[in-house]
Amino acid sequence: KNTIDKLRKKAQSLNILHNQLPSLLQGKDLITLGLSPSKEFSRILLAGYEAQMKEEFKTVEEAKIWLKNYVL
Repeated sequence: KNTIDKLRKKAQSLNILHNQLPSLLQGKDLITLGLSPSKEFSRILLAGYEAQMKEEFKTVEEAKIWLKNYVL
């Protein structure tokens, strides 16, 4: 099989062929750290999602550790 077929099968197995991978970090996680909702939330959550896509973390627990290091 060629690479594209392999990628398509992998995306299907992860249920992300037609949907993006759900973010492990949510706005509530920022609020839990003591941050107030602001325009910065979007930037922080986008940075978190990009880190998730780069596999800097793979679980919610790891995501929260990443977030603390990113924000604090």
